[in-house]
Amino acid sequence: LFQSGKYTEAAIAFEKARARALQSPKDTRQAIAAHLIETHLRTKQTHLAREVLADVLRINPDFHIPPEWAKALQAPAP
Repeated sequence: LFQSGKYTEAAIAFEKARARALQSPKDTRQAIAAHLIETHLRTKQTHLAREVLADVLRINPDFHIPPEWAKALQAPAP
């Protein structure tokens, strides 16, 4: 779905995968979350991408944030 540009459908699938992977190894959960973050960024749902990233950082504070995400994920100025 993601590769064919169906980002809304891909986000739904990644959300389901993320919910089912709660007992999976940390690396698996992080990989699913990374795909979900990328999908949310593609659909301009930055607030959702930030929420998923916050969850990932609680699991792994050393999670690598790709440079191409950094600007998009910055919190808006108050």
